Amino acid sequence: MRNNFIRKFLTGLFILTSFSMLTACSGTTFNTSDNQSGITSTQNPDLKGTVKISGSTTVYPIIDYLKEAYKESRPNVTVNLAQGGSGVGIKDAIDGNNDIGMSSRELKTTETGLKAVAIALDGIAIIINPANGVTDISKDNLKKIFKGEITNWKDIGGVDKTILVITREQGSGTRTAFEEIIGLDKDADGNVNTQIMTGAMVLTDAGQISNNVAGKDNAIGFTTLGAVTSKVKALKVGGIECKTENILNSTYPIGRKLYLVIKDGSQENQPIKDFIAYVLSEEGQKAVTDTGYIKLN
Repeated sequence: MRNNFIRKFLTGLFILTSFSMLTACSGTTFNTSDNQSGITSTQNPDLKGTVKISGSTTVYPIIDYLKEAYKESRPNVTVNLAQGGSGVGIKDAIDGNNDIGMSSRELKTTETGLKAVAIALDGIAIIINPANGVTDISKDNLKKIFKGEITNWKDIGGVDKTILVITREQGSGTRTAFEEIIGLDKDADGNVNTQIMTGAMVLTDAGQISNNVAGKDNAIGFTTLGAVTSKVKALKVGGIECKTENILNSTYPIGRKLYLVIKDGSQENQPIKDFIAYVLSEEGQKAVTDTGYIKLN
């Protein structure tokens, strides 16, 4: 009997813990059990209201995948969803133009009055055309390629072809995270200023990058792990593959968290609180894996 009591207690404690996660922004060593938000779901079919969500094109597939199932269990809550990039989602949250912002990067120190709720983990994959014989790249060479200091594949063991650098637009959370992790976000004087070469091809979503890399045998780009398809090849970085276990144990060097961003205090708004809790629930975290990302719990 005593063992049954202990087992039930531990099970209840696990369930309670897994539903609470409101994090401050942190580095790339991921603690997926540090759930501290206290946000819990009402699971109330009579709940009423509207939740307006905007931002990251990386986070969008997770929320889009979930919103219909959420609507079925809360028929009186309307979820309005729009893309636009992490910068847009965060600015909308600051300006009160949304209820929840989607972000694939951490909040900056200047983006005050907000709370960031981690909902998933992700890796930024470095992708090339499958016909390209290169399989591995160092962070240093990756940085030099995107700065325009290495311009030919032969310089890193490939064929004699000019490298076509493809990047996301400024304001993209994926680009911001990539620049910060690789060291492309500051100039030689330490001023915040992108170091990605001016001649790079600039595209506005992961699908465009994948399609262009797939169609150009000299191209290199970066995209979220969830958007990697058989049309492209993901490079190892420093000998480490971009895959779930390596992101969880922080050996893959270009990992990050994905966030929902809310105004400080708005977590007490019942529809907002309930929707975030739903994303953190078992059903919500299953959607994270179903859409190609890495769940928190």
